[in-house]
Amino acid sequence: MDVLEISMMIHDANKSLRSLFKDDYDEKAEPIREVIRRFMKQENVSTLVALTKILQRLQARFGEDSRETEVNTLWFCAAAVDVINEQAKS
Repeated sequence: MDVLEISMMIHDANKSLRSLFKDDYDEKAEPIREVIRRFMKQENVSTLVALTKILQRLQARFGEDSRETEVNTLWFCAAAVDVINEQAKS
């Protein structure tokens, strides 16, 4: 999988969850965005590096094929797009 495909998948996660949770997406995603921001600050890494490391930890904790991992991966990918967009605005 190349970088363009991965970026499109992450962007699609954001669009899908925003569509599914029209009224409360931001409320649900904010705690996840905060985890990403804290991780970025602690590790002094970019959003995508933080996302990668967080997803690796999820897999290590719950297993690669776990439903928990799948759901959390979707939310972390969607929230990472929000953090990237925040950074682009500032």
